[in-house]
Amino acid sequence: MFLEDITERKLALQKLEYLAFHDELTGLPNRAAFYRDLHEQAATAAGLVQIALLKINHFQEVINRGGHSLGDASVRAVVARLAAKILATPEPRPTLYRFDGNLLGMIYADDSDKLRIPGALSASLHEPCHAAGHELYLSLSIGITELTGNTGMNGHEVEEALRRADLAMNQAKQLGGNGIVAFDRDLELRHQYRQAMKRVLESALARSELYLCYQPQMQLESGIIAGAEALVRWRHGELGQVSPADFIPVAEDDGLIVEIGAWIMVQACRDCAQWSRHSGQPVGVSVNVSARQMLHSNLLLTVERALNESGLPPSLLELEITESVAIGALESVASQLEALVYMGISISLDDFGTGYSSLSYLNQVPVNKLKIDQSFIKGLPQDDVQVSSVKAIIGLARNLGLGTVAEGIETKAQSDCLAALGCDTIQGYWLGEPMADVPFKEFLSSRRVALVRDKIS
Repeated sequence: MFLEDITERKLALQKLEYLAFHDELTGLPNRAAFYRDLHEQAATAAGLVQIALLKINHFQEVINRGGHSLGDASVRAVVARLAAKILATPEPRPTLYRFDGNLLGMIYADDSDKLRIPGALSASLHEPCHAAGHELYLSLSIGITELTGNTGMNGHEVEEALRRADLAMNQAKQLGGNGIVAFDRDLELRHQYRQAMKRVLESALARSELYLCYQPQMQLESGIIAGAEALVRWRHGELGQVSPADFIPVAEDDGLIVEIGAWIMVQACRDCAQWSRHSGQPVGVSVNVSARQMLHSNLLLTVERALNESGLPPSLLELEITESVAIGALESVASQLEALVYMGISISLDDFGTGYSSLSYLNQVPVNKLKIDQSFIKGLPQDDVQVSSVKAIIGLARNLGLGTVAEGIETKAQSDCLAALGCDTIQGYWLGEPMADVPFKEFLSSRRVALVRDKIS
């Protein structure tokens, strides 16, 4: 009896120890085991120790599709795929860990090519995973950093290593996912720059440093300026003009785009209402809506407020979205867009042709127009491949009853080519560069006078 009690206690202790260092869902070592093993390898390894963080992309989309049970099944499927690939690699093999949710960790020995093992794991997901009766197309964003072996590490140094790997992983995700980024000094400097910009950007609205410019859009058949795209600009008191390519990603990452986007919506609607009164003809405005605005704010209330305050008819407001807006919450996004269309607002799919699943999106979200990306326009009219591509997009839009807008028009030859192909509307520097509200009103007046003269002559 005494021996049986001792045995039971030993088994119970072994089970508790196992649970303390293993993930219950996948059986992988957990975060606590990662810290333990990293300390040990940093103290005993003869060379460098590589660590990686791996995030499963589109995980929220999986949960929205089939609930947390499908999310758990997808994690198990990915882990099984990665574990099989690891078993096929020669010794010393890396150790895979599950931290939580869709975040995994890995420790592996130094290699002349530190991207070799992460690359093999990423490639193992090129084929779809099957989980709980679903076929899932998943990928990884992987961030890598390294540590010098044969050194003791304290808790702060472990956290610093994880911070570096996390920076690299987030950079891989920002580059479109399904990528691998190794931490370096330049990445650290870019991160510090973005953090400093975030602090300054947080007060830009309060200091009235943000303003809108409008790039005109012309109907090719009539020559009428039918509207303009609203583009946010930032003029800082000390830094001067800050490029949107620098501050928009910062606003997106940190959620500032929700507040900035609400201000853009209200201001653009106010300006647009004044254009129509000033010109005596309806002029529309197109406003870009980001993924974060769609997923983390009440866009419907923002739009209703902007329309009510400005008196702008809903038919003169167009919202531009990209395919990435819908990734992660397709049903929620589609329902919001349907409500906006019901209000009388137009929806334009921006950068059409550059996404990997454009056609499937057209079947799932309500869209009124396709905006042909400027990458398809640059070679017109000489590039036969681009001519064929644009012709195909316009034909697709016509078959679906959608309008088309081509952006990035820089020459009359491009405009003429698009007119011959049947494009509805153009936008670009040949027509007019982005301009502030007052110059845009003057532009509208001058274009109206020129159009009347052309008709008289």
